[in-house]
Formats: sequence, structure tokens, C-alpha cells
Amino acid sequence: MRGTGAAALVALLALVIAVPAATASGLADHVHLFAGTEPGHDTFGGGHNFPGATVPFGMVQWSPDTTPADKNGEGYDYRDNHVSGFSLTHLSGAGCGLYGDFPFLPSTEPITSSPADPGSAALDGKFQPGFSHGEESARPGYYSMRLNPVRGAGIDTELTATTRTGMGRFTFPHNPHSSVLINAGGSAQPDDFAGVEINPDGNEISGVASSGLFCGQRPRYKVYFSAVFNRPFGAYGTWTRKALEPGSTAASDSQKPESNPRETAQTGAYATFDTTKNRVVLVRVGVSFVSVANARANLAAESHGAGFGTIASHAQQRWNQALGRIRVSGGSARNTGTFYTALYHAFVAPRTFNDVGGEYIGMDGHVHDADGHTQYADISGWDTYRTQVQLLSILMPDRASDLVRSMLADADQSGCLPRWPYANGQSMTMVGDPADAIIASASAFGARAFNRGAALAAMVRGATQPCESPNGGFVERQGLSQYEALGFLPYDIDAKTRNANSIYGNPDSVWASAGTTLEYATDDFSIAQFAARSQHDRSAYGQFMRRSANWHNLFNPASGQIEPRYSDGSFVPGYNNLRGAGFAEGNSIQYTWMVPHDPAGLFASMGGRAKAADRL
Repeated sequence: MRGTGAAALVALLALVIAVPAATASGLADHVHLFAGTEPGHDTFGGGHNFPGATVPFGMVQWSPDTTPADKNGEGYDYRDNHVSGFSLTHLSGAGCGLYGDFPFLPSTEPITSSPADPGSAALDGKFQPGFSHGEESARPGYYSMRLNPVRGAGIDTELTATTRTGMGRFTFPHNPHSSVLINAGGSAQPDDFAGVEINPDGNEISGVASSGLFCGQRPRYKVYFSAVFNRPFGAYGTWTRKALEPGSTAASDSQKPESNPRETAQTGAYATFDTTKNRVVLVRVGVSFVSVANARANLAAESHGAGFGTIASHAQQRWNQALGRIRVSGGSARNTGTFYTALYHAFVAPRTFNDVGGEYIGMDGHVHDADGHTQYADISGWDTYRTQVQLLSILMPDRASDLVRSMLADADQSGCLPRWPYANGQSMTMVGDPADAIIASASAFGARAFNRGAALAAMVRGATQPCESPNGGFVERQGLSQYEALGFLPYDIDAKTRNANSIYGNPDSVWASAGTTLEYATDDFSIAQFAARSQHDRSAYGQFMRRSANWHNLFNPASGQIEPRYSDGSFVPGYNNLRGAGFAEGNSIQYTWMVPHDPAGLFASMGGRAKAADRL
């Protein structure tokens, strides 16, 4: 969806009012689920969104994965015209691909050989049906697509979801060998292990996948599913790589994608149905990051007995209630759609990570109990600390409080507050220490149901003591000793000075030394404000307010810009403010304005308010 004029959106936002959720029916109709599903001219140019079925902060996001472009990072590319499957998990809006676990694919293709495509997570091309956008629709909590197989008539696929489960309705043509294939090794990133089991007496297929490597990071996760069909199997079987085993009830495969990223575990299962008379096959699917047993428990708790229409209607009601936290009026239909589409995406993540009984896998690899709160995962801290956290804290303070409690649990289990965790792993993706800003902002904007004393202790510990997590080689504040000694991160340790193609992931260096210095200064300001306002800790306030002024150390009077600086105090000679290194996904001219906690000080350094205004 194309952007709209800033003036129009300002006028629209001026009319935002809060109303009871009971008056919010129909708001989901304004959401355009295909917004942000077509990439731009480069890898990071698209919205990286998925159009499938989910509920607010859902564990399950059942959505199509398309081919051949496969550049959107979330499996769905609006430019594509074929489908490789409908996977149960996705990650909204991220710049790197992840999840895409357990693609389901209805098919009328006779299964006479393994559907695996050698050297790929996808299935053989004959199992990748075409589709057109004219036969595709989506609304919050519901998705449908007509598949056009290589051979045979069309197959209608409909998906809906609860928090931890999904339900699929497949309407096949009149056919004696209609099948549903489940590609257990089909995750978006290579799987080092995948396995399936078939229980024909219970009409069930279950399985496990182990994946990871988000943005090249080390942590891996395991996810499990249990799929129960509404009718007996006419035939069933499994495959492992190029070996097909009709009648088999179990299969598994393992690989080492860390040594060869093209290698992935290849295994899956299929169930075949005679749809010559009854064309409809229904399947209920439970997901868990703990075990198959917990996936079954999630399925029993959230889906048992409810029909497809009931679940889809309830999913839409949940979206109406969430979107109903804000009502707008006075704008055009297009602007209203833009507003509620953006609000929808603000409520897609983070992911509910604990099961219905409270269990989840912690960052120490052990099973923990959420103990009365929702444990969240996939907290894209660097991307959300300026915006989403504040909005969520105003509109849903209970959820925002649980978000903070989740981060504190991560710190208890791994030793460090997270930066960009996914599933139960610490990730060094992006820069800074955004947990500090998230916690302080959540508290300032209305989220108070968490242990603020424990939060301050974790924030101070991460800002003053080296913290390297045993989970994935994560370092909370890279270059901390230099930052404390010099008042900035020196360009000497910038990853770009060591390897021009390096970004992040090395605990001994820092990507974007100047940009990260600005991040740390903002984080220190957040600690100071939280210490004073929440805990009345004047000592911590003074200590971190002084550190929050470290941005001054990178302001180059000669250029009037924030620039990288060597450990000997010298600025980088001949520095290019447009294209020079030292910043994350931006340049010196853009980053110079990133002093949100001291604009008056920044303007003074620029020569006063008038000169700053002229530069703007």
C-alpha cells in the first residue's frame, strides 16, 4: 500500500479518541493485510509483512509462502505467482527471514516419489501450485487462496487462528487422491533437525523442527506441532530426502547448516483423502515451543469443539477489540485504512511464547512457568523502543508490563537483558542496549505491573558490568570498557575497520561505533530517569545522567556533525559524512540528530536554535 500525505495523516491523528472496545465492531475491515508484502528495490526495501491468519500477539501466524522471488524475508512476496506451502509461524516486519515452520500444502498430485527438492527447504516444483491475487483474500484472523495445481482443478485453502492454534479448511476437487503434505524441514532458515510422526488411529500428524540463524545469529530454537484432521486417512506416509516411505509412521533427518548454509534437514509427512464425494478436509493444528504434548494441550484448550466459522469470527472480534483501543474520524477512507493497518501491525508482535499451562523454554534451555504473566518472544528492541513500546504501554499497559516481565525473565535466565531476542535465544542483531529504553518508556507511559527494583538492578548491571550470555555468545554492551574509559566507543574496535563486509555478531568488536555511542547515551539517560522516577535513586540518576552526555564526545566542531573517533581522541581524517562507516543503517548527517534526550544541548553545539532550524 502506498504512503499518504503527512498533512492528511496529521489531520486524521488529531481526531484520535479512545472508546470502549464494545463499540469497535467493523474496525478490522479497514485493515489492508497485503500492505508491505512487496519488497522495494533492495533487500530491506519492503515491509516484510505476511498476510495470513493470526490474532493479536499470536504464537501461530498461518500464512502462505510464495516462490520464486523469495526476497521478502517473511515468505510471502506479492510479485510471486506460485506457493510452496502455508507455514504456521512467521516474523512480521523484520529485515531477515526466520520461522516459516511446518508448511502445509494441499495437493492433488499423486505421491509416487519423495516431494523433497534436493538442496532446498522447498518441495519439488510439481508440488508448487500457481495462484492469482484475484482469487485471494485476507482480513484480520482469516486468509483464503485458490490454488491452481500444475495438473487438475483448483483447491480452495482457508486459514484461521487462535493464539496458539490454527484451523485450515481445504476444499478439493472431486478426486480419489487429494493430499495434505506437511514439510517438517521447510523452515525459512535451514533446519538442523526435523521429525514427524503419524498416528492414523487418531487422524494426527505431529512433529518437531529445529532452526535459527536469524540474520546469521547463533541461537537455535525448537518448535513442535500437532495436527488433527476431521476424517480418517485413506493413505499416509513419510519422506526423508529423496526416499519416500508409504505407510511409514515416523521419519526424521538432521544436517549441519552452520557449516553449509545450503544444507537443511529434509523430511515430512502426508495424508491422502478420497474427496470424490466429500470435498472438504479440515485440520486443527496446535503449536508449542516446549513439546508435542503441549501442542496437543494448546489445541484442546483453544480449539476443541469450535467450527471454522466460529474460530474465524472470534479472531475477527479479537482484532476489533484490539483496534478499538483507538477510534479515528474525519479522514478519508484511504487514510483510515492506513491508520488501522499500521495499528494492526503494531499488535502482531511480540509473539506469545508460553503455552496454555504457562510453560515455556527459557534462555537457559530449561522449562519455566510464566507464573501468571504472558511470556513474550521476538522482541525487536532496536526497532521498537522509540515507538511501539510507548503506544502499547498507553493502550495495553498489562501487555506492556508482561513484555517487561518477559525481558527480566530473559535476564534472569541468561544473565543479560536482551537486545533483539528471538524464541528463547539471545541475538546480537542490531546495536545499543534498547532494553533500558523499553523498560523506562513502558513505566513512564503507564506499564507498572513489574518488579521495578529488579528492573533497575538489571539495567545498572548491564550498563556497568560485562555481560556475555552462554546462550549464543551474546554481549549486552559491546565495548563497555572503552565506553566507560573514553566516554565513547572508539572507531578502532568498529567491525568495519576490521572487515569491510562485517556487520554484527562478533562479541569483541562493535558494529557502528559512533551510532552505538549515541544509543548507549540514550540508554544511560533512560536508566537515570527510571532510577529517579521509579526508585528515587539519586545516586544512579546522577551517575547515568553524566554518562548520557557522552554524545558530546563525538561532536566534531570542525564539521558540526557527530563522527567516529579513534581511541587517541582524533576524528577520522577525511571522513565522508554521507557514506562513512560508524553508523547502523544510516549516516553521520542523519545520526547527528539522534540526541532525543538533550536537543537543547545539541542545538547549542550547532551554534544555537536558529542555526539548527536552518539545518533542518
